[in-house]
Amino acid sequence: MTNPSTANGSAHLLHHNPRKNTMIDVTSNEALNKEYERQRSEQRENQQKPNILVAGGTGSGKSSLVNLVFGDDTAEVGAGQPVTRGIDRFEHDSFVLFDSEGYESGEESQASYRRNILGVLEDHRRHGRDAIHLIWYCISLAGHRVLNIDIETVNAIKAKKIPVCVVLTQADNASEEESEAMREAILRECVGVPFFETSTDPIVGLSTDPLIEWSAKNLDEGIRSVFLSGVRGGIPAKQSEGVRIILTHTVPAAGIAASPIPMSDAPLLVANQVAMIGRLIHLWEIKGAKAALQSAVVGQALSIAGRSLAGNALKLIPGVGSAGGAVINATVASTLTGAVGYAVNDICARIYSDTLNGTLKEIASYFDAGVVSELVKGYLSTKEPENA
Repeated sequence: MTNPSTANGSAHLLHHNPRKNTMIDVTSNEALNKEYERQRSEQRENQQKPNILVAGGTGSGKSSLVNLVFGDDTAEVGAGQPVTRGIDRFEHDSFVLFDSEGYESGEESQASYRRNILGVLEDHRRHGRDAIHLIWYCISLAGHRVLNIDIETVNAIKAKKIPVCVVLTQADNASEEESEAMREAILRECVGVPFFETSTDPIVGLSTDPLIEWSAKNLDEGIRSVFLSGVRGGIPAKQSEGVRIILTHTVPAAGIAASPIPMSDAPLLVANQVAMIGRLIHLWEIKGAKAALQSAVVGQALSIAGRSLAGNALKLIPGVGSAGGAVINATVASTLTGAVGYAVNDICARIYSDTLNGTLKEIASYFDAGVVSELVKGYLSTKEPENA
C-alpha cells in the first residue's frame, strides 16, 4: 500500500485490488462507488437462492403466506415452470418457490398429492443446486381440524431429514378454542415439527418473524443471507445476519494491520469496509427506497466514518490513547471495522423499520455525520480493554 501526494498537496490512499491488478483510491467517492458496485455485482452473480416448497391442501392459504413473507402480490408474479405433475417452479430475485397445487377431498386426490410432494423431494435431493432447502406446510385454521393426509405427509417429509414446519394460516377465521385444538393435534401427531400461526388481518397481531427466523436458522450461510434480503419483515433475523457479516470482515481487517499502520492512514481499512457495507446493504434490500440506497450514500457514510475513526473516536479504544502518535495494530483494526459495521447495520435497520411503518425520511438523513459518529463512538466505548 502507498500514500503518495497529489499535485495540489492533498493525500490519496491507494489500495491494491488483486482481482484486477489495479490500485483503488479508497478516499475517492467515485472509486468507492465502483468498488461497492463490484461487490454488489459479485453477490448477485455468485449467490445461490433458497429453494422453498410451499405445500398444503387447496385453499390452505399458500399464496397468502408467500405474499406475507415476501411482499404483496409475490405469489401472483410470473408464470411457473412445471417440474412435475401438480408442482410448479417460480424463480424470484431472492428465492425459488415450488408451489404444490394442493388436494381436494377424496382418497384418490389425496394419494396423488402425497406422491407428488414426496416424488419431487426425492428427485431434487439428487441434485445439489436444485435440492429443496425448506418446506412450509400450510394448514388452514379456518378448516377447524388437522386431516390425516396432512399428518402423514408432514411426517413423511420429516423422515427425509428436510427442514419442515407447519404454518397454521387464516388465524382470524378460527376461535381460540379451535386454534388450541389444532395446535395440540400438531404437537401430538407431528412430534418435533415446529408450527407458526399467520393471518393477513393486521388486527390479529401475528408476525411472520418467527417463521422467518426458523427458516434462516435452517439455511446455510450465503443462502441464508440471500433469503433474508428478500423477506418483508424479519428485522431480528436480518440484524443477526448483519452481525455475522460484520464478524467475517473483522478478521481481514486485522490482517491488513499485521504490519503497524500510522494512525493517520486509518482510511486504508476502507477497502475492506466497502465490501462489508456492500454486503450489509444487500442484506437490507429496501423495496421502494432501493434507488436511494446506492453507492453515493455508502461513500458518504464511509467518509464520515473514516474521519471519525482517524480522530477522537479512536481515543475511546482502551490502550490506544491519543490518535496522533498511535498505530493501528490487529486489535484496533478489527475494532474499527466492527464499529463501522455495527453503525451501518443499525442505520439500515432504522431505515427498514421506517419503510415498513410508512415513516421513511430522506435516506441521506439517516447517514448524517452526527448520527454515524455517535453510533461508531457508542460501539467503541463498549469495548473491553485488550492487550495489544
